[in-house]
Amino acid sequence: MNANPRPVTTPWGYTVGGDPALRQTSQALARTIESASNLGVVVGSKTGQLMRRIREMSAKTTGVGGRILLGEGTYFVRSGATISVPGIELVGLGERTIFRRIVDDGQAMLTLAGAGIKLTGITFEDTTATRPVILATGTYCEVHRCTFTSCDSPVTLAGAWQQVSECLVKVSRNASWSIHLVAATDCSVQCNRIDGAPVGADEIYGDDTSARCSFVGNVTGNPGSVNYKGAGLGSVDAGNTGTVTIRP
Repeated sequence: MNANPRPVTTPWGYTVGGDPALRQTSQALARTIESASNLGVVVGSKTGQLMRRIREMSAKTTGVGGRILLGEGTYFVRSGATISVPGIELVGLGERTIFRRIVDDGQAMLTLAGAGIKLTGITFEDTTATRPVILATGTYCEVHRCTFTSCDSPVTLAGAWQQVSECLVKVSRNASWSIHLVAATDCSVQCNRIDGAPVGADEIYGDDTSARCSFVGNVTGNPGSVNYKGAGLGSVDAGNTGTVTIRP
């Protein structure tokens, strides 16, 4: 037996020893998860592998996506990525699945351009960029239970029927907002926790063209929590901590 077996990275991101029996077991488990459980495709912590899986899904299902399970590990992002395949759902393992930007290319880390794209349970680290981590432009997009450990601003909603819910923002550097709504309509921002925003920032800000949006149950570290335009545009709020400002 080889005294120093070569490590093998499994498809879901763990690294195991080079023992043949263990390697066969891990590969069999990956195949079982992917083919028999109906949970979705499983990928490890390689950004290229993730984007390849998205393209493969698009090709196999005539442009309609599916669920991709992200293993624990760090996915290094060297340039902003746009996901245009409708119905893609990326599901991570909370703070064990990390998307970390390492090059600031002046774009959002992820642009959700297709309809119905969902992000769940992913941790984002973006220590240098001055753009939002997530820019959602596609209809029905959702960001759910994600964590933002360091970023300029976590999420910008710029579409219709979108939702940001149950996310945790630990550090947001933007002096104006953390969650930003731009020409958003019929969107929901609910039950988010925003801790480390700069003093004086409005953690959730809807611009003058955002309408019929709902801001409910958000907890913020600053006195000012929600700021949106009223003036008959149909947006509502309830149960937020801090001060809610409704602009005329």
